Amino acid sequence: MPFYRAVTVSDKLKMVGSVSEYFRESWRFLRDPKNFLRTQLPKQGLKKVIFRTYLFFLIGVCISILFRAIPTFAFAAALGMSFDILVLSLEYILLFFTLPLLYGAIFLSAVGGGLFLFANLTGGKADFLSALASASFLSFLYIPFAISSLFSPYGLSQTLIQAICLGALIYFSILCLFHVYHGDRNRVLIVGGLLALICVLYLYFSKSAEIFVDNQYSPMSPEEEQEKIKEAEEFMEKMEQLRREKGLAE
Repeated sequence: MPFYRAVTVSDKLKMVGSVSEYFRESWRFLRDPKNFLRTQLPKQGLKKVIFRTYLFFLIGVCISILFRAIPTFAFAAALGMSFDILVLSLEYILLFFTLPLLYGAIFLSAVGGGLFLFANLTGGKADFLSALASASFLSFLYIPFAISSLFSPYGLSQTLIQAICLGALIYFSILCLFHVYHGDRNRVLIVGGLLALICVLYLYFSKSAEIFVDNQYSPMSPEEEQEKIKEAEEFMEKMEQLRREKGLAE
């Protein structure tokens, strides 16, 4: 019996159908997160959890890396660059497929592990698979988070989108602790406040670091550039004069 089988048309249709189903699930999750989590969490297997998380992070990575050039270059140049990256460079292809695995593993470990830990600390009950499933439903937030990279790195739009995504992550996590794992309300609110504080500090320090780096490497003004050129010319003249004097002395 062979260890593999050819991919048929029905297999491809099933794959496309499952991908579209994940997006429909995300939309139902946004519309009614309480009932959705109660009804859908028991149906989630580990394979669906991993594939859903990988899919959303794969889309986010493609957006943040490939289409970041569109606001800067002409559309044709951006498409040409995308073609070079996808077709001509094996390293970038491996990067595109391994980065979502890495990011997804970190996200599931952090968010799923955090939900599992906080659910038990706040008096609720949670098994690790359901916590991972809850985290996988939240992984679609990485797509708008990645879209924010298309904006100016120090602009208000990027910071606002990232703040909304982090706020939504906290909000849906609190809903999970309340309505799925039945944690104590006061404890959950304390945990939510701590998470909100951590996210605010993250945005503050990350933006402060980016602005600091930008100021450190800000381009020179024309006057400063002319002054530097003049100093370099004077230095070269002095070196030439010393060389001539040394040659005459010899």
